[in-house]
Amino acid sequence: MAKNTGKRLTHEEIKAKVIEGMMRARKKLIEQERKDDSYLVVWENGKVVKVKARDMEI
Repeated sequence: MAKNTGKRLTHEEIKAKVIEGMMRARKKLIEQERKDDSYLVVWENGKVVKVKARDMEI
């Protein structure tokens, strides 16, 4: 965890950190599901579809 330097983060800095965390979590999930040769359920073109993890881009 980051050391508290007393500096308050701006809205944009918080937003950037949240997006970065979401991208890291997405990458980790896809990598794990590839190892397990599993599927992920995603929303694509207005429909819920099942996609092989190995077919997804990281």
